[in-house]
Amino acid sequence: MRFLEIFKDAETIVSPSGSCVSMIKRHYSGLIRDETQRKILGRVSGAVYELTDFLVNVLKVEDAGSSFKGKIAYHPSCHLLRGLGISREPLALLRNVKGAELVVVRNGDDCCGFGGVFSLKFSELSLALSRHRLRDMKDGGADVVTACDAGCLLQMRRVIGADGLKIKTAHIAEILAYRE
Repeated sequence: MRFLEIFKDAETIVSPSGSCVSMIKRHYSGLIRDETQRKILGRVSGAVYELTDFLVNVLKVEDAGSSFKGKIAYHPSCHLLRGLGISREPLALLRNVKGAELVVVRNGDDCCGFGGVFSLKFSELSLALSRHRLRDMKDGGADVVTACDAGCLLQMRRVIGADGLKIKTAHIAEILAYRE
């Protein structure tokens, strides 16, 4: 397993993706049969953090010094929220973005319909879920949708383009790095 080979000695691994972190922490062990690799995985999975979890809970940073003018809707990805139990951290960071208004979204933790292969196998259902999700965000007045997973943003961007919606997407790392 290449991932374990590369990161076996890493003290800390920070990923901008709840899906990737969830895979390492919750699912990767089912793919590994070799006992030595399982031990390495145990050590590595303890060193892996999702970006917002690392900032808030390890570095104790809730204000990244960001500024952004606009209304932001936050989408909690399923892997981040349900898989890792991370919910407070992204919101704590977004609440401290100067000039931004965090939009309260109806049905705030609904799925966007991406789900990796789900979006390919069940394309119509996947797109319907995303359209429903984006409608709630647009109804809330959002200018920008942000999330901690690129897959969710890719899914929503697909619908935004197809439907000609006037809403943008940005990964939370982009919002936190922004200085307007």
